Amino acid sequence: MMRYILLGLIIILTCGREEDKVLLAIRGNTYTVGDFQKTLPTNLSTRLELEVAWKRFLLKKLLANYGAEKGLDLLPPLVEEIPEVERSTIIKKYYQKMIVEKTPLTKADFKKASDEVSLRVHFSQINFEHKEAADFAYMMVQEGRPFDSIIPFFYNPRFYNGDMGYVPYHFLSDETRAMLRMMKIGEVSPPFQEGRHWKLVFLKDKKKGPLKRIPEIKQVLREGLKKRKERLYLKDMVNFLKVKYQLIYNDTLLPYLLKPGDSIPDPILSDWLVRMNDKELRFGPTHQKLYEVSKKRDLDPRDLLEYEIQNELLYREAIASGFDRKYEPEIRAARENVIADHLYKILVQDSINITRSEIDSLMQERGEKNRRRAEAILKRGKEWERVKFLIVKLEAVLKPSVDSTVLNRILELKEEK
Repeated sequence: MMRYILLGLIIILTCGREEDKVLLAIRGNTYTVGDFQKTLPTNLSTRLELEVAWKRFLLKKLLANYGAEKGLDLLPPLVEEIPEVERSTIIKKYYQKMIVEKTPLTKADFKKASDEVSLRVHFSQINFEHKEAADFAYMMVQEGRPFDSIIPFFYNPRFYNGDMGYVPYHFLSDETRAMLRMMKIGEVSPPFQEGRHWKLVFLKDKKKGPLKRIPEIKQVLREGLKKRKERLYLKDMVNFLKVKYQLIYNDTLLPYLLKPGDSIPDPILSDWLVRMNDKELRFGPTHQKLYEVSKKRDLDPRDLLEYEIQNELLYREAIASGFDRKYEPEIRAARENVIADHLYKILVQDSINITRSEIDSLMQERGEKNRRRAEAILKRGKEWERVKFLIVKLEAVLKPSVDSTVLNRILELKEEK
């Protein structure tokens, strides 16, 4: 069985010093072996695939430099898109360095999680969209009504209300776990908030059980534990930053986030929604943005507001910590990708025209019976021809410099039987 190994690529990309070698230079902008490495698919296996990857990398950098030289980044739609992409890149870098890397899993984390997985809790629950309904149900319980008997009165298709059976304690929400931890068997909880809704639980039993399918459980724990640890760490950080930046909400306006814009009075639309020490979010523009997204994705606009605030706070901390300077290469790459993708769509994808007769001809020539597959084959061929054409044209204009020695070492293959 034949196996192709990209020997030159492995030698170069596994050596830290080689990663920093300049592979391509265009009008004063340089791109290293490491920059090329980040764009490579993980399943590369042949020289041809590697050459295609190099051509695409080269074209994207040529397009990005050409677009910037022509000032396309100063015109719509890029003038709006680029700052958002740069901001998003800075936030992602800050999250990676200050949250993901600050929350490694420990043996104590796994020990606690394993104990929790072996603990099964048997309970019934009722979920409510509003606190008033939860308070009313709790009053019925206090008056002596059996918990399970009142469940049918509060049917809601958005939630599962009823007996949950024995559930692994570890996989419950943070809020439900915290409440059950304080309860005794036979108790009904007071109303508590879980996300954006309210909840009552009736704890019926707790028991420890042997763990089955240990490998699968360990993998689920590893993934879930890391996300939970990051989430809690992020929550604490955001709460701290809200105090640091003196963030306050205009609480009276928050319910209006759930209403369509044409039903909101003008004085509210022009009022402030959130204030920080040096910034103010006006209700009107914020509502318009959040309401549209919430309808498309079926999300609560108040949750989207919290996400916007979280990103704003993380961005401020990132800038204060110099992340915009420290990660300038990544920010530049993100900016260039926006320009290159924009031009690629216009100059390559939108320029491809495939006629009915071309499809018929290919199907007859190759014996292809699937029309869509035939069209896709033609599209790929025309796209690749267009890519090669643009590279030649842009090379004549921008005159890039390629380190052929480094490139040839990357493209070297060793065939191993």
